[in-house]
This record gives sequence, C-alpha cells and structure tokens, in this order.
Amino acid sequence: MNKLIKLLLALSLVFALVGCQTSDQQASGSSDKVAEQTNEEFAAFLDEYVLDIISNDYQSVHMFFEDPSAYGIDKQDLEVSWGNVEYTAEDKAETEEYKTKLMAFDRDSLDEVQQDCYDYMLYDLDMQLAYMDEDMAYYGSMFGSITGFYTSIPTSLVDYQIRTEQDYLDLITLVNELPAYFEKIKAYTDKQAELGLVMINYDSVLQYCQDIVDNQDENTILTSLLAKTEGLGLDEATVKNYQEKMQDAFYQGFIQMYSDIIIYLQDLQTRSANNEQGLAYLPSGQEYYERLVKDKTGKDITVEELEEMMQDLYADSMQELMEIVQDDPEILETFNMYIATGFTSYEEILTFLNEHMTTNFPNIGEISYEIASIDPLIANNGTAAYFNVPAIDQTTPKQIRVNTLDGALDIGNISTYITLAHEGFPGHMYQFAYNYENMPNLFLKVNSNLAFTEGYAVYSSYEAMQYLEDIDEDLLRLYRVNEMLSYAVIVLADIGIHYHGYSLEEFTEFINNAGLQLYEEGYRLQYEQLRDDPAVFIPYYAGYKQIIDLKEKAQEALGDKFDETSFNQALLASGNAPFMIVERHIDDYIANQ
Repeated sequence: MNKLIKLLLALSLVFALVGCQTSDQQASGSSDKVAEQTNEEFAAFLDEYVLDIISNDYQSVHMFFEDPSAYGIDKQDLEVSWGNVEYTAEDKAETEEYKTKLMAFDRDSLDEVQQDCYDYMLYDLDMQLAYMDEDMAYYGSMFGSITGFYTSIPTSLVDYQIRTEQDYLDLITLVNELPAYFEKIKAYTDKQAELGLVMINYDSVLQYCQDIVDNQDENTILTSLLAKTEGLGLDEATVKNYQEKMQDAFYQGFIQMYSDIIIYLQDLQTRSANNEQGLAYLPSGQEYYERLVKDKTGKDITVEELEEMMQDLYADSMQELMEIVQDDPEILETFNMYIATGFTSYEEILTFLNEHMTTNFPNIGEISYEIASIDPLIANNGTAAYFNVPAIDQTTPKQIRVNTLDGALDIGNISTYITLAHEGFPGHMYQFAYNYENMPNLFLKVNSNLAFTEGYAVYSSYEAMQYLEDIDEDLLRLYRVNEMLSYAVIVLADIGIHYHGYSLEEFTEFINNAGLQLYEEGYRLQYEQLRDDPAVFIPYYAGYKQIIDLKEKAQEALGDKFDETSFNQALLASGNAPFMIVERHIDDYIANQ
C-alpha cells in the first residue's frame, strides 16, 4: 500500500515538473492527468475490493492481519464463525457487481501493474461466476479425502494464531460453533443427494471420524488448544477458567461434530445413491471438470490441452531418462528412491537452503522463521511438512511445521530435503516473503493463484537440488525425472477418471501401460484418492510444467545472456498470478535482455 502511494506521488511529481508546453503537448498533459486520476481511482477500487471481501469473513481478517484496525477493519464488528458453505443469490449479485465495476475502467489507461491486477481480477471473478452457475453449484464435495472439511478442521484449530486474550475467547467460540457449521454442510450435501451428485468414500471418512471419537480423551488437538493460553500473561485463575471453557467446547463442539458426521453419513449411505467412478458419471460432471481444469491450471485451456501438456511432460521426462541411461547404462541397477543427503535435522536443512538459494534466486534479506512440530493427529495421516501463510503485517517469525513422529520421515533422505525446499526455501516461505516485500498493493499480496503458487514450489524444490554438489548429478537427475514421470501419469489418470470415465480396471491398465507399478491394494487406494478429490494434483504439476516451458523458452531466446537469478526474479515479479500474466512478464524479461 505505501509503495503504491509513493509510486503515485512520484508520478504526480513528474507531471508537475513538465512545465510550459505547446498546444499539442498540453493536450497530451491533460490526457496524462486523466490517466493519473484513473490510476488512483483503480488503486482505491482494488483496496476496496480486497478489504470488502476479507472483512466479510472473520477468519480471513484474523489470518491476513495482525492489526486489522490499521486497514480500517474493526474486528469486534465481525461475527466469529466458520462462514457459509453454499453460494447465495447475494454472493452472485455482488460478484457480478464487482465485475461491472471492474470493466467500467479503461484497461489501457492503467499502468502495467494495474493491468496485471485488472486481468487477474477478471479471471478470478469469471471463475467464481462459473462455479456459481445453477447447474454447477453442487458438484464440489465437502468430504474429499484430501480437501474435505473434516480433515482441515484439526489443522485450522492447531494453527489458529493467538495474539491477544480476545483471540483465545474467539477460538473457544469457533470450537463451540462446529456442530452448527456442520448443519450447513448437511444442508449442502442433502441438496447434492436430491440432485444425484453425491460422491463420498464412506469407509474412509467414517473411519477417520470414528478414530477421533474413539480416542477423544487422548486427542492431541485438545492438548494443543489448551496450550494456546501460554504467552498471554494471564493470571493462573483466568488460565484455568479459559481452559475449562475450551475443554467443554472441545467435547461439545469438536467431538460432537465428528459424532454428528458419523450419524449423518451412516443415514445418507442408506438413503442416497453414491457415485464411485468420478465426475464423468455425473450429469454435467465433464463440464464441471472442464471448469476445474481452467481454475487449477491458472490458464484458460481445455482438458485436451492439459492432456497434451502432461503427455509432453511424460515424453520429455522419458527422453531425459534415456539420455541418462545411455551415459551410464549401470545407473538403473543401483538406483532407488533413497538418496542420502547427510543432513541430520530440519534446522540443518533449512539453514543450508537459506544460505544457498541466493545463488539462483533474488536476495530479499534475512527471513525470520521458526520450525514447529505438526500435531500428531495430523502427522499420523502422512503429512510431511507444511507452511503457514503469514499475516501481511506479521511481526512474529514465519512458521513451517514438520512431522516429528518417530520413524515418520528419514531426515537424511532426498525426499525430506525436497519437501523442506518446497515448503521453506526457496519455496513457499521465501515466495510469500518475496510477495509481501515486493508486491505494490493489497490485491497482489492477498490473492494467490494455486497453479502458480504450487507450481512454483515444485519448480523451486527441484532447483534446490543443484545445491547438493556432493551428490552425483546423474542420480539427482534420475530422481527428478522419475518423479516427473509419475506425476505426469497421475494427472493423466485424473483426467482419465473424471473426463474419460476410467473404471478401476481401466485405471490399473493405464498405470501399467505407462510403465508404473503399484502393489495390489495400491491401485485401488490411488484410484480412490484421485476419484475423491478431482483435479487436486493438477496445480502442482501443470503449474510446474508451465514454468519449465517458460524457462526453456527464455533459455532458447537468450542463449548465453540467460541468467537464472534474473529469470526467477521475472517469474516472481507478477506475484502469485494466473499464468497469462506470468507469461507476459517472462516475455518482457526476454525482450528487455
């Protein structure tokens, strides 16, 4: 915000120093003043949009702002709740109104950054409206194995930032509100059942919820919630009072919700049809998947174009694999997915990455961070590590959570190194620090296109492999190529299930024909994971592929003039934007070289 104001003040100063002009020049100067006014109006519109959207949701305000009052938001005016589940007529009308306001601006009169914001907002509004279409509004499942609300609630509670005493009281309210929130989810899912759109892995969801209910008295989430009173400077009596309220909320809210889920799903299972073969078997499922593809790739492309993109990734990776084997025919005999890095702690890995990333990524100075353990309940479900998106005005260290369960991860394996690079340096933690430091307005700081955000993190984690100079380069290449082959096949299988209608048998045949093998039960588990969460892996690997294509384009165009640091700076310059904007920045980078 301050940088944008400074930019506009600088422009004002330039226009003020123009001095006496001819009549033609005066006309041009008048036009400049109109453009300047339009820029200021558009900047105000962007802030209005962001603050309006965020201030309608208590949790968004809490996540993005340590001090919301500095942005004109009074947190006490907000309802402490989990928000709504369904789109309303008011939501659609408000989105259409913002699109109308946006398109009232003359895009050509805006500066380059604002043109990026204009295109970004138009893309986002169009995607929102596409999901709000009456025939599309009930296709998203609330019970996905990866994206389901029932798996995200524990993480949301554990990661809830307590900055003040009132924050803790609000958290108690949120825990108490969970059964009421589930009533909204029931209403949404009942509507899905009426339309014949239910697609739930009942066995998996029921087992997850039953485990929580059965182990409620040993649940580590409660321990985490009670510990959040620490550091607030409260007296012993107040702490005891708040912890008793939290404990009551835990059983009456958190545990009650999971009990309600079990009862509801057992009933729903007996009274409603359930689709067990992907979106392609739902009435407009293929059309919904087409919208998912446009959303999850960060680009206006068809399913067929995504399929071709992934086939290219597979072919390119296979070609690189053959080149590696030709150079060293014996490498496959000794290769496995375990490559020892020699690291003995998460701290050591992140320190190493932080020290080395400036060899090919822009230096933004010291980034303060802390490493925290993932709650055991979440860690038990296979989560290796994740990065907590920080507040824009955060004054405390950024936080990365890691799995510290005994035997869960081998810290010395290359896979752990890549995970830390993805979540930490030069991945998400660096990426968000760069954005908060360099993006000139709230819109670009807050908005995050998933395809670029995750595609960049995948790209940066493989870029970080070059820092491991003591490990055979061909082994590292082989590891990366093997993963790319697997990921290309997974996205193609996702397309197969949800667009072409692959059965489990057809999926198994496809996987085998691609040269991959799973253990017998693994085929079913992988099929179900893809079926339960359509398009969930697309942002990672379609995003990665698009970035790699842009890098190869720059390398071919620039030859010896290509520089990795300046390319990565150009890659980051547009923020976490859709790829049409990222591509424009790379084209400018190439032209300017």
